[in-house]
Amino acid sequence: MPQKVLHEFFAVTVGRSIYEVSDRMLEGCPVVQKITGDQVRSPYIIIGGLLQNGHLVGITEFGICLFDHHPKYGNEIDQINSRYWGGTTSGIVALFLTESEARHCLEVSDLNSFDARFLEQTKGVLEAISEEHPVFQVSDSLRFAITMVTLKRI
Repeated sequence: MPQKVLHEFFAVTVGRSIYEVSDRMLEGCPVVQKITGDQVRSPYIIIGGLLQNGHLVGITEFGICLFDHHPKYGNEIDQINSRYWGGTTSGIVALFLTESEARHCLEVSDLNSFDARFLEQTKGVLEAISEEHPVFQVSDSLRFAITMVTLKRI
């Protein structure tokens, strides 16, 4: 039975912001929109602002980014130099399937990149994104970083 395609998830960033990440297109780009956040720690994208300039969403160890298919490297986000990314968030704390879970995470103090307290939710989102997803591309370096955090917990 084919896996159901994930169309939307929510990312909490180290800048203490929440982004809605969707494969829904708006003006030719997937929606990566800051829905709430700390404008002091993360002032570059205003609340309601969208990442721009890309037709694919990369989920990387550095954050969520937009990018385009590369003639040499295809959709392999790990192979594409970040200067070709169309926009990026700050680093990822955790990924969630629902906005309410993301808002709960934001209430927690001392958040860290790939925060171990929310590791299961992050892994759940990554598992829900199939390797054949037409828009979302998970970097191998992110998968490695998650594995390292998991091993540290053991």
